[in-house]
Amino acid sequence: MIYSTDRILTAHAGSLPRPDDLREMVLAKARGEPIDQATLDARLKSAVAEIVKRQVACGLDVVNDGELSKPNFTDYVSARIAMPVCVDKLRYVGQAELARDLDNFKAALAGVTVAEAFLPANTPGTIEHWMGNEYYDSDEAFLFAIAEAMREEYNAIVDAGFLLQIDDPDLPDGWACLPKITVPEYRKYAALRIDALNHALRDIPREKVRLHVCWGSFHGPHHDDIPLKDIIDLIFRVRAGSGHCTDFIEHPDLLAERLVRYAELVGRENVLAGTDCGLGTRVGHPSICWAKFEAMAEGARRATKILWGRA
Repeated sequence: MIYSTDRILTAHAGSLPRPDDLREMVLAKARGEPIDQATLDARLKSAVAEIVKRQVACGLDVVNDGELSKPNFTDYVSARIAMPVCVDKLRYVGQAELARDLDNFKAALAGVTVAEAFLPANTPGTIEHWMGNEYYDSDEAFLFAIAEAMREEYNAIVDAGFLLQIDDPDLPDGWACLPKITVPEYRKYAALRIDALNHALRDIPREKVRLHVCWGSFHGPHHDDIPLKDIIDLIFRVRAGSGHCTDFIEHPDLLAERLVRYAELVGRENVLAGTDCGLGTRVGHPSICWAKFEAMAEGARRATKILWGRA
């Protein structure tokens, strides 16, 4: 993972707006409706090329494929791990779709210059939220089976030369799914899921992994969110190099102020400007996403001027 050694670099958290025609095909396939696979594959390839160029045009340094092939960040796993309800030993079956995503992203990157490129993948704890279990005799056995299956996807992303982003909203967001649990009990719950994740990441260097943690991008009050102070030490246990949605477009001066504040606390080289998740699913019109990126890039330039004394 790169550092902001001579200026504040910019990134984002994952999903980006899909073209309408592509979204219709991806969602139709997810619903089990018949589609022309060749047409979908061709449109995915062109759309990934377009989305990479758009990120670069907005001023981003660290880009991804927009997760354009995925119906959403959770449901895509059901096509890559056998059994949406686990009734037998889990196994990874998404090799063809994963290879397509890797090839499309590599092709899209060939025509642009970026500082780094990443691809997101889901975590055992989050997958467990949405997958029923009728086979394994304990939560621990089930989680580690998911981890072993997803390990193939994690390793393939890194072996292809990309940074692996681990999407782990389960780490704080699981609290909201367990309304009667105490903080000590929840910490034990979260620790087991971190152990399973680290098991899947065991062969990948920390510097090849970045962690995306959030409290969910849903438009709710978030008044029952577990405080960061109650789980921050657990987050730091994840084998990752760094850890990280509203539809407001923040002013570049506000963004610069926040970046400078963080830089003064942790060192300017350790700060990477980025948006939260949900830009592809939660913020409405795609123009909001691109405007947020442009504002962020300008805010990073202004913070760079303050921190390094130049633009």
